Amino acid sequence: MIHRLVLWAMLAMAAESVCAETANQTAQDRGREYLRSVQRADGAIADPADPLFETWETVLATRALARSPSEADRDAVDRALTFLKAQENVDQLVCHNRRCQAVICVETSAEYWGLRQELDGSEPTHRAVTALWAYQQDDGRFLIGNPDVRERKDFVSVTGFALMLPDRGVVSAQNRLAALDWLVTQLQADGSFGRAWEYYGTEAYAVWAVARGISQFDPAQTRTLRDRLTEWLRHTQNPDGSWPAPDDPGVGVSAELVTALNTQSLAALTPDDTAADKARDWLRSRQHADGHWTGGRFPIPVDRYRKTEDLAATAWAIQALDHRP
Repeated sequence: MIHRLVLWAMLAMAAESVCAETANQTAQDRGREYLRSVQRADGAIADPADPLFETWETVLATRALARSPSEADRDAVDRALTFLKAQENVDQLVCHNRRCQAVICVETSAEYWGLRQELDGSEPTHRAVTALWAYQQDDGRFLIGNPDVRERKDFVSVTGFALMLPDRGVVSAQNRLAALDWLVTQLQADGSFGRAWEYYGTEAYAVWAVARGISQFDPAQTRTLRDRLTEWLRHTQNPDGSWPAPDDPGVGVSAELVTALNTQSLAALTPDDTAADKARDWLRSRQHADGHWTGGRFPIPVDRYRKTEDLAATAWAIQALDHRP
């Protein structure tokens, strides 16, 4: 009798897991349909009301579309990639929009080449790697390069992104370890890296960048970072599976955007974590009828400026539901 009860419980759990994954896939499909609906004629997939982050957002959206087998999504990816390749500068790196194409954004460039590698195995050239790592400072940290970032050019997330760039063996182990050591020194008492308004104004952003960046190292080298970040994620999660927005509604980014980032961080740090499953359930419940998720506002401290983050939140939610860091 006991064996039958155990078997029944195992079958019930398996069925529940299958149902959840089916629901996750349906939500992803709806989210991807939304992303396709805002794709521009030139291939960019960006906030229709504000092109401030057109290159960055196209990278995020394309990554969210990349694993889909649908013909419509594949076509959207091809068009987006054509746009992105046209944004490369002489070093084959990119900035966050076409206005600053002559320079680079370390974060956008690293994410762009990660996308290229995922899509077709492309890797950055020796020149591209050398150009990006030229932004590393003597203490191991990186500066972002982005000319629109003026207050925190060395925010922790920049170094996290730099470590994601496929380096083709060009970068010395000493330089990589210097970046890792610097990250440890930036941990705050609560286990996060703090926040900066130029980087979405939420602790979740730097945690997400570093959680992905340190995955390039042997786990033994990153144990302190992994343990502290995982503890922070679990401690700050709400009982319903979400994480709170950093500010009052209408001021900064949304709980949906924060939860999407933190769910990806858990996927990078502790695969198959039940806390991430709760977060995915919550994210599904917050999806709008047209497939998007509310992103809140980019927290630029100017009252007259309104930049919404629905596109970024949608791209990140899709990746979170896909169990991706």
